[in-house]
Amino acid sequence: MLSHPRLALRHLTPDFIRGVINLRGAVVPVIDLSTRFWNKPSQLNPRSCIVILELQYRDLSLVVGVIVDAVIAVLDIAADNIEPPPAFGTGITPECIAGMGKLDDEFIIILNVDKVLSMDDISLLQGAGTESKETEQHESQDVKADDRRN
Repeated sequence: MLSHPRLALRHLTPDFIRGVINLRGAVVPVIDLSTRFWNKPSQLNPRSCIVILELQYRDLSLVVGVIVDAVIAVLDIAADNIEPPPAFGTGITPECIAGMGKLDDEFIIILNVDKVLSMDDISLLQGAGTESKETEQHESQDVKADDRRN
């Protein structure tokens, strides 16, 4: 979980890809689930942060960041306190929901992170990371070339 890292803005990517971050030298695409599900960008606030996820698709592993409004707590919910996802009423495609966690008198939506993005979305995220690496390399080469000219 990262608080307010600087996002490098991406051009020519879908609206739900808010940018990329540098995470220990790796280019990590950052997605906005609010835009992905409801076509409404998240309103960033002082409690907003990016949660880092590792998605698994077939033999592909992809690290992505997800913008969240806030992280109040990290919970360990026992399996017997998880209900199947409802067929309607959440505003999220049912296959994207792993279940509904019961915590006291409240329900918490548990996302199936491996289903949140389609294969087309995964391709776009891979492209965002690759494109960013290439852009950084070209910019670095341009700076070195400028330095040699001066």
